[in-house]
Amino acid sequence: MNQSCIIWPDEINDIVNATQSCKSLLHLELSKGNFSITECLQNVTTLKILNVSQCSGINDDKAKELSTVISKNSSLVSLDISHNRLTTFGATQIAKALQSVTTLQTFVLNNCEITDEAAKHIATAISYNPQLTELNISWNKLSGVGTSKIIQCLENCNQLQTIKFAACGVTSKETEAIATMLSDKTNLRELDISWNGLKADGITAIMKAICNISYLQVLKFNNCDITDKAAETIASTLVAYYTLMELTICHNDFSPSGVATVINSLQSTSTIKVLTTSNCLFDNSSDDIATAIGNNCGLVHLEIYHSHFTTHGARLFSRSFTNIHILQHLKLINCNITEEVAGEIATVLAQNKTIEHLDLSHNPLAAGVTEIVRVLLYNQILQVLILQSCSITDESAFDLVTFAKSTSLVEFDILQNQLTDNGSFIVAKGFMDSLTIKVLKIRDWYKIFHEGNYEDDNYVLDSLRGKHVSLHLE
Repeated sequence: MNQSCIIWPDEINDIVNATQSCKSLLHLELSKGNFSITECLQNVTTLKILNVSQCSGINDDKAKELSTVISKNSSLVSLDISHNRLTTFGATQIAKALQSVTTLQTFVLNNCEITDEAAKHIATAISYNPQLTELNISWNKLSGVGTSKIIQCLENCNQLQTIKFAACGVTSKETEAIATMLSDKTNLRELDISWNGLKADGITAIMKAICNISYLQVLKFNNCDITDKAAETIASTLVAYYTLMELTICHNDFSPSGVATVINSLQSTSTIKVLTTSNCLFDNSSDDIATAIGNNCGLVHLEIYHSHFTTHGARLFSRSFTNIHILQHLKLINCNITEEVAGEIATVLAQNKTIEHLDLSHNPLAAGVTEIVRVLLYNQILQVLILQSCSITDESAFDLVTFAKSTSLVEFDILQNQLTDNGSFIVAKGFMDSLTIKVLKIRDWYKIFHEGNYEDDNYVLDSLRGKHVSLHLE
């Protein structure tokens, strides 16, 4: 008997037939659909896992239907209602229905427009489920007041492994309650508190609260208004995390010195796989940062924003990759990577032919892009290359064409560069024979027809569209 069912939006009859014939259904996904939930699940009382994310918004009527279904399935273990526009009434109905469930372990309701008024009912529902292991309330319409109500109910949830409350209106005023809640969460594996106004005092209290958690693997606190005042406390906490696999600290108010203090603490770890940071200064004194990055030979995802590479700093950076050979995702955005520095970045790319996604946007690469794409010719798995605003001129057009004809790119973006209509046309034409390209973002050479080239222009455009390539013309 089939006990698991994943339904796509155009299969309403299949849903009804499947649920009616399978009275012991355990797992159902109705993601991205627009159905009568009651009609689909009127006979089901055995569900353990229910996913109704991205269902075109759950209005009040659908929320009532969903609450009825939840009440009937009192052994529910996982509920995902994320990315739906819930009214306060709808969220309250669902939360009240969850009071009949005492087995919930995973509760995902990010991007649901939850308000402070609904938060108190959600908090009550959580209090009935102290065995909760995962909670995601990120990106709702909560203020610190509403978030605090939920946080207080988490104090008794000692099995929590994942807590996500990004963009929940938390300020430094609420951090004492957060710190108290986190202090005994010894099983915590992932914490995301990004996009909250924690400031230095707030993050300091939180870092002190989690210093005794032994197995934290993911920590994210980007866009939290954190200054250098908290850098030493953050660093001293991170030193003890030998299991940390992902760290995101970008877009705070650290100076380059503060960022260096935090990243240097990673020298004692070798487990980081994902690192996202900003405001780094790679210059003659960057040995410690380079060492910290280089020690993590399992690094697969690196993002650096709004930083500065000198020629010597870039050399130190490239040397740090001597032991890193499995990088898959690299973003170096707005990092002052000039034509002179491009060669060192090319060395990093040469050592990591595993890169699938590369973004070097908002760097004055100019002719340096030639060194980059020549190295990338040897990377046969690169799928996405983004070179927005890199001062690329027609001088590099033919190198880009050679690259286009020799790789398996799915997406290529060279918007906001200095290519003329003719240069853009040459590059676009290079992708005509590509069997893999699906998204091409380029200057709109087609706006201005070159005399005598109209047929060629038309042919290139029709050829790309015939391959169902999504063209984004600037």
